[in-house]
Amino acid sequence: MILTIALLFTTLPDMPVAKPSEPLETRYTIMPSQRPKFWDKPGKSALIANIGLLGFDMGQTCHNLSSGGHEDFLPVHSCAGAVGILSAEAIAAWSGAYLAHKHGLHKLERILEWTMPVVTTRAIIYSKQHNAW
Repeated sequence: MILTIALLFTTLPDMPVAKPSEPLETRYTIMPSQRPKFWDKPGKSALIANIGLLGFDMGQTCHNLSSGGHEDFLPVHSCAGAVGILSAEAIAAWSGAYLAHKHGLHKLERILEWTMPVVTTRAIIYSKQHNAW
């Protein structure tokens, strides 16, 4: 008991001071030169696929409308109106992809980039199944 009381009144050596935390290693930080680019290889291939398929779909739609056919999913029945609507859809999809890229949502960016070619391919297949051209 006397030993316990003696230990309470004796001075203990100072505890070592903790070292300041070190910054993260450079491999875990994204440098400005390492940021993903919007027009990288997958983005360019999605754009090329989108332009090719959209051009074919617009040609098929205009031919169908000029030969007396009708489009089920378009509210207009003229070639100029159909091209305007399809172009506006493509611009909206690519604008959404660009905004997702700017906010760092790169998976959403890829989804939006590849949504338009998939939708256009489905429209071409639907038109072929219904003998549009």
